[in-house]
Amino acid sequence: MSKFAIFVDLQHDFTFGTLANPAAIEKLQYLKEEVELLGRKGYRLVFTKDTHAADEEEYKNTLEGQYIPYHCGDGTAGREIVEPIKMKLYDAGDWCIRKETFGSTDLIAYLQKKNLEEPIDEIRFYGFVTEICVVSNALLVRTFFPNVRIVVDAAGCAGLTTEGHAAALTVMKACLIEVVNE
Repeated sequence: MSKFAIFVDLQHDFTFGTLANPAAIEKLQYLKEEVELLGRKGYRLVFTKDTHAADEEEYKNTLEGQYIPYHCGDGTAGREIVEPIKMKLYDAGDWCIRKETFGSTDLIAYLQKKNLEEPIDEIRFYGFVTEICVVSNALLVRTFFPNVRIVVDAAGCAGLTTEGHAAALTVMKACLIEVVNE
C-alpha cells in the first residue's frame, strides 16, 4: 500500500506575491518540516503549481480573471514554489503537477495511475488557499477514491480568510475527509 502527501500551490504569489497572505507565510516552517518528515516516512510527495497564461490580458478574459487578480503566470517568479519548500522539493526530485484551475484532473490521472501500480491507502493534503484550491482538490480526490483515507492537515493549510478556511474544513469533514490539527 502507498501513501501520498499532496502540497497544493505552495507558491510565491500565495505567500509574498500578488495574493500575499500572512496566514500562509506563518505556515511555511511547519510545511517545510512536514515535507521532510513525510519524505522520511515514505510518503510520495506531490506538489501542484497553479499556472495561468503568461499574458495577463489573456488571464483577465477568463472567469477566474474577472474576480481574482493575476497570479502564477506561466514563466513568472510568482508561479515558483516558495522557499524554503522549493529547496526541499528540488533536492528530493518530487513530482510537480501543473494545474490551470482550482481542481486538477491531472492530479486525479496521476493518482489513478499510481493506484494501479500499488494501491493507495492514504492521501494527505496541505496547502493554499484552503477555501478554493485545497477543498477543490480534496473533494475531487474523495470523488475518485471513495474508500481511501483522506486527511487534511489544517495546521498546514491557509485560507484567504479565517472564515473561509473554517468553512472549507467543515465541508471536507462532511464529505468524510479527516481534518487534523485544527
